[in-house]
Amino acid sequence: MGRFSLYLDEHIQKALMEALKARGVDVLTTQEASNVGLDDTNQLVFASQKGRTLFSYNKRDFAKLHYEWMAPKRPHFGIILSDPKE
Repeated sequence: MGRFSLYLDEHIQKALMEALKARGVDVLTTQEASNVGLDDTNQLVFASQKGRTLFSYNKRDFAKLHYEWMAPKRPHFGIILSDPKE
């Protein structure tokens, strides 16, 4: 399986980030990138420019954004959407 790089949205728990990094996953957080507060479109732009798959709990907004990007065949490196662990 090929390696990939993740870009974690700002609401992803620190524990998940640490667990991924401990397993050798290349992870960059919104905080590390100094992108806290950027809107969703600019978060996806940043992830795409860096060749990273975006991971977010914001399913509604990023699912919509994915379809908006794909309509004009604008590529990105993927979006992983999940529910937060409570």
